[in-house]
Amino acid sequence: MCCCCGSAIAHGASFTLLVLVGIFIVVGWAGADSKGAVWGASQIDYDVIFSNNATSKCEENYFWGLTQYTVQIKSCAIILSESEKTFSYDGSDCDQDYCDPCKNAGGVIVFFITASFLAIVGVMAYIVYILRQQASEQEAERGISCTKDRQLLSLVLTGVCIALYLTIQIWVTPCQNEINDFIEDSANSRNANYESTIAGAYATVFTGWILALIAAGNQCCYAKMGQRNVVVRNSANMGGAPVYDAQPVRAGGIQVAQAVPVEEGKNPRTGEYAL
Repeated sequence: MCCCCGSAIAHGASFTLLVLVGIFIVVGWAGADSKGAVWGASQIDYDVIFSNNATSKCEENYFWGLTQYTVQIKSCAIILSESEKTFSYDGSDCDQDYCDPCKNAGGVIVFFITASFLAIVGVMAYIVYILRQQASEQEAERGISCTKDRQLLSLVLTGVCIALYLTIQIWVTPCQNEINDFIEDSANSRNANYESTIAGAYATVFTGWILALIAAGNQCCYAKMGQRNVVVRNSANMGGAPVYDAQPVRAGGIQVAQAVPVEEGKNPRTGEYAL
């Protein structure tokens, strides 16, 4: 197998990581609907006291999506007109403090995860292209362009990492924080127990961000290795163009590499001439 700027295995590893990132992003996408994977979940447990002093335990469950949320009330020994209802953050019936922050956060998050998914699909397609090129070209022919390929991929993946990082931060502040305050106030007004936290869709996108960081670091690392190790050698298809080899020199007490012209037919490593 022809290796490019280090190893084709590195490209394969990045491709595998990006497949997982794409799956996790799709799960986060599903969190736009509070019926599927959700970004936040809350629960309030309280007692209802009737006129005869009998009590009944009630449970309120909240499922927070990117564009809407669902409230479920169960285990109450009373007649409820609606035991489950879904609200949109931008609806007229959403008048709590979390409505506007979550509406704005949800819109931005949908944009970021959509852009991230499209970028990942593009990077995966380009990795496939690079691997196909490696199978048909010599390493010397692809040395410089391969380094540029890795630089481009690492740049795009860095953008994906930034977008996913902003996504997980935007949900927490201010949306989840406003939700937590609302649940706490609602529970305290009824002397109830409560719990409010981030949920599955948030966790999957967070995991996707970690994997995207690893993939971006993988591409960036090998791009730098490629810059240090690329040596352009003379060959028949180079038309007799001048050949340069990296030779160590010292500058200010530090050993650096300097491009030194190599005589035609001379091995730059051994100094011997080809017969």
